Amino acid sequence: MARAMIRIKMYLISPANYIIDVTLMSVDLLAFVFTYRYLGMPGEFSTFVMIGGILNAYWIHSLWNVGVSTYWEKNRGILQRYLTSPASLLSVFMGSALGTSIGASGVAVIVLIFSFILRFPMHIVDPALAILIFAFTVLNIMFMGAMFSSLFLLWGREGWLWGLLFEEPIYIASGVYYPLKFMPKLVHFFSYFIPLSFGIDALRQVVVGESMGWLPLKYEVFALVSMTFVFFLLSSFFARKICEVARREGKLVGVEE
Repeated sequence: MARAMIRIKMYLISPANYIIDVTLMSVDLLAFVFTYRYLGMPGEFSTFVMIGGILNAYWIHSLWNVGVSTYWEKNRGILQRYLTSPASLLSVFMGSALGTSIGASGVAVIVLIFSFILRFPMHIVDPALAILIFAFTVLNIMFMGAMFSSLFLLWGREGWLWGLLFEEPIYIASGVYYPLKFMPKLVHFFSYFIPLSFGIDALRQVVVGESMGWLPLKYEVFALVSMTFVFFLLSSFFARKICEVARREGKLVGVEE
């Protein structure tokens, strides 16, 4: 919780800058919304973009930003201070993921405001199921963020560069801006390994309808719940493994030139 509070206080120090940042991140979505409207697509496509943008904000903040910030803290010599505490390395990573997830909620609020102003069509069939899908999607992202924090510490600058390389392809494979149903089969193959793809598509089916869904809703919910436990175990494993490798090779807190 102490690690998460650092992130939250960072947003509270300069609320004006935070509001400007999250608003600019949300403007990206409007380009896709107006493109769909110009092409005469049904209004449900705008809702697709809204849901993808909300969950993508958590993906960016909780996954890539947590991993990259851990690498930055290592090179600044801050990571050593965290390691002197009795808390486990996994709890430090999860604290960072929790704090950034709370910060990402600002983007979600701005996107929802845009959706009400522009009157995106929404027909929520089961609100409880929608909340469940959203919660498990964010949990998956947080555990993946903790896992990649360990890997970024081990790989160093190369891991950070690989993260940047895969950022845009993951947007395509997860269907952030386009329904996965219309993607090629090759894209679907990679989508199976990304929890964001199941979360976005399942939430779209609950909010808009199942007619344009990628897979049956029950399969996607089952995949989300299963992947939550899988990534929790993987994040725990890599957090322990990185400490073992660090003690053996001395790579954990060494500053890269």
